[in-house]
Amino acid sequence: MELLPGWSQQQIVVTLPHYPAETHPPLAGWQILCWQKSGTYSQTLPPSQKDFTLTVGKNIPTAILCYPLSTVNSTQIRFFHPAGCIYPYSQTLRWQEGFTAEIFFQLAQGKSFEELSTSPLLQFNWPRLTQQTDKRFQQAQERNSIFSPWFLQEEILKEAVLQGTASTRNIKQHTLVEYLQEEVTLGSISEENIEENFSLSNLYYRYLPLGKVTEKIILPQNSTYVHHPENAFLQDNQILTLFTKKNQKPVLVRIAIERYTNQ
Repeated sequence: MELLPGWSQQQIVVTLPHYPAETHPPLAGWQILCWQKSGTYSQTLPPSQKDFTLTVGKNIPTAILCYPLSTVNSTQIRFFHPAGCIYPYSQTLRWQEGFTAEIFFQLAQGKSFEELSTSPLLQFNWPRLTQQTDKRFQQAQERNSIFSPWFLQEEILKEAVLQGTASTRNIKQHTLVEYLQEEVTLGSISEENIEENFSLSNLYYRYLPLGKVTEKIILPQNSTYVHHPENAFLQDNQILTLFTKKNQKPVLVRIAIERYTNQ
């Protein structure tokens, strides 16, 4: 790997996150993604592995993503959001940092190392972004509500980072989920193409810290039927999604698993 003057390589040991196997579907493995000078680095690790070695540019901020893999209908899928970390700030992959690392990863993919040397990406306070999303998650729990960093308007945030103008004012939620006002139990959801034995206990959020759906799904009010990516849930051998509409019962439908396959 060719490096800019003064840049050198370093091997680091990255620690994998804890996967809640006691409450979630069996772990089929991990997919690791990292952007490097030669392109996107990808590696699949067995579920038993605890850490791995990665070569990075020494002290050059680098986003590392780690997706847990599941098997559904004999197909390997990447349904859950990733854990992540940004080197050199951390070498431990955390679910709470997955959103931050994914934003960095997506923005860095279209740039060369030469561009990165002067890019606002390297000046942005990435740990601060994770602190802000952690804070909102804790506030939601105190309100007995739900929050996932993937509720945020990532395109607004990305643009602000690239312009070097990002601040807490750019950490905005989608209007679809800004005020989680309407609480709906599964009993009030109309079921389309769902078997009679539909089980609430086997319904999982994409953001792992939210865990299982145990009592209720909290939905936003909205004027039209809308599918937000956070309204997708894993249930046994299928993906379910909620389409919401103001003053009407939400519709629960089956979505093909192909969009979540590890391809």
